[in-house]
Amino acid sequence: MTHDEDPIDRLKEQLRLEILALVGGWDQYVAARRLGTDQPRMSNLHHGRLERFSLEKLIRLLARIDRRVDLTIVNVGRGSLRMFLFPPHRSPRGSGRRRSIDAR
Repeated sequence: MTHDEDPIDRLKEQLRLEILALVGGWDQYVAARRLGTDQPRMSNLHHGRLERFSLEKLIRLLARIDRRVDLTIVNVGRGSLRMFLFPPHRSPRGSGRRRSIDAR
């Protein structure tokens, strides 16, 4: 993923595609009724106007058709996450050494 790519937009698109795979062949009025929304919202979904949907709303639409959304967190970075802990007070000798903890 690039730094410019918004993970929320990517998740919304994934959910949209799942919804359309399940109800895309239905008439928009029928799909809207089954999902508990209206036809204009189905049109927005069909045309990818995802700025009009929150992640929560898309998850709730899937729940209306008996689907559950599970999130998986994946490390896509170049290594392990390291945290540096600094002592609350410097020692009188000013050693100032950092201790690192591997957060795996």
